[in-house]
Amino acid sequence: FELAQGSGSSRQGLAPSLPPVREGRDGMAQSGQAAPWGWSSWSDGCNASCRVDNFEPVPDDESENETKVRKHTMDFTLMTYNVEEYYHGFDRGMVAGVAIALQEKKIGKTEVRDWFARLRKHVFRNIDLIRKLIEKHNPDIICLQEHSLGFTPELLQKLGLLAHLEEEDSFSHGDIVAKLLPEEYSFFVMGTKECPAKFSELANAVAWKKTKFALTSQLGTLITPKGKRTDGGESLYTSRSAALVQLTPIGDEDAVSFVVCSTHLMGGRFEDSNWALDHASGVNERVSQIVAIKEALNSAAFTVGVPVVIAGDFNTMKKGFLEGPFVHEAQNYVFGKTILYARAQLLQDYRDLYVPYQTAVHRKLEALGYSVAYGTEDTVRAMQTSKHSGCVDWIYTKGMLSKKDERILMSNETSGGSAWASDHNAVLVTLSV
Repeated sequence: FELAQGSGSSRQGLAPSLPPVREGRDGMAQSGQAAPWGWSSWSDGCNASCRVDNFEPVPDDESENETKVRKHTMDFTLMTYNVEEYYHGFDRGMVAGVAIALQEKKIGKTEVRDWFARLRKHVFRNIDLIRKLIEKHNPDIICLQEHSLGFTPELLQKLGLLAHLEEEDSFSHGDIVAKLLPEEYSFFVMGTKECPAKFSELANAVAWKKTKFALTSQLGTLITPKGKRTDGGESLYTSRSAALVQLTPIGDEDAVSFVVCSTHLMGGRFEDSNWALDHASGVNERVSQIVAIKEALNSAAFTVGVPVVIAGDFNTMKKGFLEGPFVHEAQNYVFGKTILYARAQLLQDYRDLYVPYQTAVHRKLEALGYSVAYGTEDTVRAMQTSKHSGCVDWIYTKGMLSKKDERILMSNETSGGSAWASDHNAVLVTLSV
């Protein structure tokens, strides 16, 4: 297994005094269909930072590495899945809280070891459910977000826990990968430097079948470095990364190599309040992250002009903010308990300021020549990928075709409906290159 360690909120109402965004609004879409989730709340899709002129559509002569779709030589399936650090449903708090309680002498070694034993059991239960989902649907390529890098002696020492644990109490990244992936997969990860999150450093990852693809090159990059603040310094961004691999199909001399990027963009409940600060400064961090990925793709690590897939948790819907079953929850989440302004003013700011800010990342990708791989709009419940929102997990391609046969794979599918392995569903689609 290849390992690249790298670098990896409070809600508020809309402020009508914010300067306008230099962007038009996305169009409307459709509605309908049954929900894949037992939940109907919204919150995961809310934020993003880049200079305003970085998320204006670029002229044709500014689109770098334009790639024409070639006659495909092979089909392959790709899954993207935010696995929530394999922590979903654990109700005993985070490792930082354990460290604080130990430091304050509220607990001792027995309680620390008990917490780790409970965590281990829960994490590997979720990993087992995800492994079964992988084995059932057999994707050729897997993109993971919020993948856990496990415990390291350095992290446990930093938290003051190492001396209170036995060797069997913690678990490593190698332990996680061994239980998560069948042996036929190779694996590359890039950490985010968000460490610890719930209990470990988070990472983005790409896995591929060794019998189908040969690794040509790999690159891990930070798309938001640790410690980066909003322009005025008022708020801290969460550090973010991207894991990129160039793969070549095996067994076909005429096969075209391509790059797969797994990433997790800005947003979610811990960063959602940053949108107003970004907008007031004329920036969009989520779009900046796409620009950083574009720069990584243009680096010497990869062949110029090859097809590209960018997949992951974008933390934003597309058309679902303005039409469909998630509009009401989205508006309520954004407005919060704001009582300073009339609802009409809040609705206008939501439509004219907030939504264009959130959906700018989609327009940026389209301006760079990418197309969404889905055949169904995100205005229907059948496309819900997050417990807290609608469709926030996306697959974009450039220079290859999608069969647009996407399937939303339920996070409780392999438990018989009794347990959720993550707060996201996986998405599986067939691509042609």
